[in-house]
Amino acid sequence: IPYSQEFSYSPTAISSDGRYAFAGSGMRIYRMALSNASLPTYPSVSPTTQPSSSPAATVSTAPTAELMSINIVVQNTSAPQGNWNAIACSSSGQFVVAGAYHDGIYTSNDYGETWAQTSAVVTYWTALATSSTGQFIAAGVYDGGIYISSDYGNTWNISSMHSTLSWYSITISSSGQYIAAVGSGSIYTSTDFGETWRWNFFDVHIQWRTIKSSRSGQYLVVTGSYGGIYTSSDYGTSWNVTSAPISQWTTVTSDGTGQHLIGADLYHGLFSSDNYGQTWVNSFTVNHFYYFIVSSSSGQYLVAGTSYAGLHVSSDFGATWREVSVPYNAFNFDSKAAMSDNGQFAYIPWERRIYRLDRYDDDLPVPSSEMSAAPSTVLSHAPTAESYMPLNISANWTETWKVTSAPTASWHSVACSDSGQFLVAVVMHGGIYTSNDFGETWMVTSAPGETWNTVASSSSGQFLAAAANFGDVYSSSDFGVSWHLTSAPKGNWDSIVSSSSGQFVSVSGAGGIYSSNDYGATWNLTSPSPIRYWSLASSSNGQHLAAGSWGAITVSHDNGSTWNVTTAVNALWLAISSSESGQYLVAGAYPGSIYTSSDYGASWIASASPVVEWRSLSSSSSGQYVVAGGGNKLYTSSNYGRTWFATAIPVSLGMGFIPETA
Repeated sequence: IPYSQEFSYSPTAISSDGRYAFAGSGMRIYRMALSNASLPTYPSVSPTTQPSSSPAATVSTAPTAELMSINIVVQNTSAPQGNWNAIACSSSGQFVVAGAYHDGIYTSNDYGETWAQTSAVVTYWTALATSSTGQFIAAGVYDGGIYISSDYGNTWNISSMHSTLSWYSITISSSGQYIAAVGSGSIYTSTDFGETWRWNFFDVHIQWRTIKSSRSGQYLVVTGSYGGIYTSSDYGTSWNVTSAPISQWTTVTSDGTGQHLIGADLYHGLFSSDNYGQTWVNSFTVNHFYYFIVSSSSGQYLVAGTSYAGLHVSSDFGATWREVSVPYNAFNFDSKAAMSDNGQFAYIPWERRIYRLDRYDDDLPVPSSEMSAAPSTVLSHAPTAESYMPLNISANWTETWKVTSAPTASWHSVACSDSGQFLVAVVMHGGIYTSNDFGETWMVTSAPGETWNTVASSSSGQFLAAAANFGDVYSSSDFGVSWHLTSAPKGNWDSIVSSSSGQFVSVSGAGGIYSSNDYGATWNLTSPSPIRYWSLASSSNGQHLAAGSWGAITVSHDNGSTWNVTTAVNALWLAISSSESGQYLVAGAYPGSIYTSSDYGASWIASASPVVEWRSLSSSSSGQYVVAGGGNKLYTSSNYGRTWFATAIPVSLGMGFIPETA
């Protein structure tokens, strides 16, 4: 690093798996790719799960009220007729992949409007899963192996898991790094994008039918015929049988955090759990069978296929269900489905066709404009082979910084999609810029030239929100191509956050905290008092919020409806960040230490960080990997913020220096 330069703001962002970190200097934007120099490509990585997994206490579930009026439309896609038996889609629903018996694998990159057969072999495809962007795909074969694609299905390679098991279900983390698959009576997991596999669990008496994971890949749930429901909180390393009854389970689903689960018992209806599977309630009893259930990332929107009553949908976390009129009513044990993160799109193969279920309501933009909005270069790959190298960050980690091509400007905030591919950054007294290739190239958007101070992104990068100092709040539903003024009041806005779906948005500043549950269309003042909240963090479903002010950290566990002051020490909290579940929080005092919480903000512990003026914090989805800026340096943590290591960059972040790099 030839030199450093003083600037006043220090935005940071990190991808969901911690692989990429982005830092905005006062004038430049940098990308840091993380790896461990002692590891070869595709090492076998045992994820660190400190502090231990499931929360000790159950936090109340997301809102119980159904949002707006909902209209469901089911339409046939243009997919060719076939014996479709496996399907998956990206978090936005734009990229869809489907496999059939005696046929190949087909993909669509326009929400199912058009389809193309891939180079995958013609065989008995039985299971599919895709990362949040759609780039990484895992596919299982009946009486065969597991195939992997890292380029949106364009090319395929058989993995080292070439066992002749009958693979029935596969799940994958949002980054694509963590994969779990069930075949016959066995459970196998991979922590390196499917390069190597580990046998984890076997029960000859159970015919595993469905396995699901949280977006981080840490929390897993599996069930099958003639058994119970099992969960794992350490990426599949160990498994525990839950209190769900031993029965004929047909399917199970999970929200994005792994906290909210729903399982279907062939004879007793639906069972739900709001505490990572620790306890179960027979929530819905019916006189027909459920064969599949898919969930939105928040857990609010659900679609289920039944034996004789067609499709059922729920928009209140499974509390109530209603039947949807469909051409064919009967599903069976082999039926599968996939759903976008926000619940707007579901893809359902039946009767040799692939159908798309569209949810229209007042809180979602119309699908037609959404479909035309995705960038044309969305299929671009991660930069170089570094994107495929799993992390094992420790004291001897190495970081590679690269200045991006973003123009020289006063960068105040940066945000990225789960994968790190889609970036958005705002310039004080300037515009809003986006990148769809991991920061390699940038484009100025049509956003007006406000005094931009903060920006947030959905997990897919499609839904964006930005707020200005002494200005307005704008939103975008097309990856930043176009921007719209929201009804939020003008304010001196300091921080803005978004749920993974983009539906729940909150913004904080001198006038308090305002929240929206309809993609920024309408706003309500939710904070208990109109004091200045300098920092804001959100769980992936928008349920858990944490806000830092001058003197306290305040948390909400009901999407901002009610707030409670925590036991955090009296300080000026300018930086706060959350894991996707909301369980793990890190907050930086100005000046002071970084404090951590592993119980949704109920209690706080001072970490072993330096005592400096912390201005920026970003967490990976699991909360394990954190990047912090303060005290003239950039710091990293790989154990939920407990200990910190200064990077090799001699810079100052936050009210100080930011790196200039060769």
